[in-house]
Amino acid sequence: MGILQSHGRRNGLLPASPGPLEAQRARRARRCSATRRGMAGRPSRRPAAAAVDRQVFVLSGLGGAFGDLERAHVSGARIKNPMAILSQLFDIPSTDLEDARKRKLLTIMLLGLLLVDVLILLLTLVFAAVSGYDEDLTLLLVGSIVFLVGFSGLLMLSRYRSGPLASILFLLLLTFVFAFSDVPEEVVDGRSLFLFAIPIIMASVLLHPASSFLFAALAGVINAVIAIFTLDVFPNMPAIMGFFAVALVSWLSARSLERALVDLRAINRELDQRVMDRTRDLAEALDRVQAESGKNQAILESIADGVIVFDMNGRAIVANYAISHLLNRSTDEIRDQSVESLLTLGNEKNDERDKVIRYVRDRRLRSGSRVKFEWEEKTLSVSVAPVRDRSGEASGTVVVFRDYTRE
Repeated sequence: MGILQSHGRRNGLLPASPGPLEAQRARRARRCSATRRGMAGRPSRRPAAAAVDRQVFVLSGLGGAFGDLERAHVSGARIKNPMAILSQLFDIPSTDLEDARKRKLLTIMLLGLLLVDVLILLLTLVFAAVSGYDEDLTLLLVGSIVFLVGFSGLLMLSRYRSGPLASILFLLLLTFVFAFSDVPEEVVDGRSLFLFAIPIIMASVLLHPASSFLFAALAGVINAVIAIFTLDVFPNMPAIMGFFAVALVSWLSARSLERALVDLRAINRELDQRVMDRTRDLAEALDRVQAESGKNQAILESIADGVIVFDMNGRAIVANYAISHLLNRSTDEIRDQSVESLLTLGNEKNDERDKVIRYVRDRRLRSGSRVKFEWEEKTLSVSVAPVRDRSGEASGTVVVFRDYTRE
């Protein structure tokens, strides 16, 4: 039956290709026959099968490696997304560079405090779930929530409204929190006294440098009020003087930083202006050069005589349309050719042509020279002159060819 089907296909009596079902059955039959032949005692096919197995194993390993690379690439893209979000949070929409810098600093501080506040809130909830709520945990939980709302509001105010107002409210909040965060004795003359230096230093960075003295005075007033009206003692004058000393150092540091930034911005503006001026000058010079080049090219193409300009190495760099008729070569064939290849006709020797070649090769050529020689059926008059740059140094040679055959 199989022989008849093959014969019928060759003679066009049956379809040329079997259907999908017949093709699948034929492949299965071939696999079974190959397996039976291998089991029947053909050891030479076993190494090949082992090699195939090794290749499959290696390819599967490579596939796993490529899969790991792809997964690493995807995870890297996922890591970049949080960084892009943080970058967007830190980018402040402000045209004033100094205001944007201070608002960015405030944003970083608020985000850091928000992170700490969230951690404290989570720890408070964990302790409350383990040991139950008491008065201290309840107070800490309420305080964390209040600070979370307050810092979020200050962050929105700084980003979309007023940076200085958000900075003032933030520093006032810190000052009064530090004033009531401990017992009065420790606030006036104890472990909480140094906390007042934090808003003093921050004020010189987030606001005007001189604002550090205002928050030093506010810290001194708070210290004196607590000492007089709560503890009924004399205010801690060394601590108050220390507040102003910290304010002085902060003012000097912030003032120097602001002056340096102002000078740097002025230098950047000046450099940008210089770059713009130089770019405009270069563009104008380029336009002039292109216009001059176009004019020279038009003049060169309008000349009836053939013109070739050679560089210092004797290679043609410029050729006009007329020279292609005299030398029976296109301008593309003339460019980048040496003077010997252009003025040599086979093995024919010509002293006058050799003289032109020597003139082109002579870098000490001072004045123009005129030579006549035969070129195929033409008589050419050749004038050679040096090309000089602005400094007077020779930069090439110009050769003018005129057809004197009919003159």
